[in-house]
Amino acid sequence: MDLGLTWHGRRILGANKTWRGVLTGTLLAGLTALLLSPVVDYDNALLVTFGYGAIMGFGALFGDAVESALKRRRGIASGHSWFPFDQIDYIIGGLVFLVPFAHLTKGDVALIFVAYFALHLVSAYIGYLLGLKDKPI
Repeated sequence: MDLGLTWHGRRILGANKTWRGVLTGTLLAGLTALLLSPVVDYDNALLVTFGYGAIMGFGALFGDAVESALKRRRGIASGHSWFPFDQIDYIIGGLVFLVPFAHLTKGDVALIFVAYFALHLVSAYIGYLLGLKDKPI
């Protein structure tokens, strides 16, 4: 995504952030929203559901890219953990992009934030226990 550009001798985002990944992730987020949504029978419901999922997915990827740029500035290598920012970057990014469209209450935003943060920690730890990750967080 950074086109190989550097700032003070370091890549801005790093080689792991690609436009192909952003496009694929955004599309898959929209499709996942469709798969997880309840069946509805009013006009444009599927398009709206796909749109909300895609917007949230794009926002999550955008939040991750911003966090990666900040990690590079702090000298934290790609793949190394930066707790808690690695665990919340995608939540903040997804919500920032979704809130203008979904009209969520502050309680909704708080619930989403806490639930996704907790799920991230639990799933990361399960991945560690299964040997899929080198570190629990």
